Amino acid sequence: MCKNDKKQGDAGSEFVMKSCCQSFPDRIGFVDRPDVPMQGGGAVVRDAVETDFVPDPVTAYHEAGHAVVGVLFGMTPVEIVAGSAGFVRWRDNPMPLEAGLVMTMAGDFAGGLAVRVEYRPFDSELAPWLELIRKPAGGYCDRCRIIRQLVVDAGIDAQDAIILSAYRATEVRTLEILRRNEVRAAIRTVAIALMKTGRLTGEEATAIAARYIRPGELKEHRNENS
Repeated sequence: MCKNDKKQGDAGSEFVMKSCCQSFPDRIGFVDRPDVPMQGGGAVVRDAVETDFVPDPVTAYHEAGHAVVGVLFGMTPVEIVAGSAGFVRWRDNPMPLEAGLVMTMAGDFAGGLAVRVEYRPFDSELAPWLELIRKPAGGYCDRCRIIRQLVVDAGIDAQDAIILSAYRATEVRTLEILRRNEVRAAIRTVAIALMKTGRLTGEEATAIAARYIRPGELKEHRNENS
């Protein structure tokens, strides 16, 4: 889903994923907490209403994918919502760049689990995002965030092939994680819980995921090999 970041400052601040991407102008942006200052990617056009939180299967799996993979990397979710414009609210947990890219990409692949599809976009499908980011433009949807970071890393003048190669490497790492049976079980169970209520607290989602995975496992594994 599309996302938006809360301004980050002191330790303990939060960042929020919300719908706001300029590359999807038909998607409406909304605020679940009007007291939270928002920035980046798009304009807030209305406050949230209850119908925004009616559970949607693909969105539930998508947000569960973000949550479960984030928990694997040692992140702390605060709230997960699976309505028409789902989001995950995270506590401010700095993470290695690779972990952030994988956690972000996990959403779309996890969403595919709801319809039993593993979909990898062709280079031609990624081209419009490369163009948006280089303008610079685009918002904070998953793909925008990933490609923006890859462009920053490679340089604004880097050839498309270099950026796409880095994108594919992130795909490989993300799928390596999501193809693990215990990870899929955690995503599926969190998604089912989301479908019942439309939202979970971070503690609830983490407790559900921890039946199948060990929170912080990938963070610890990275530290052991660094």
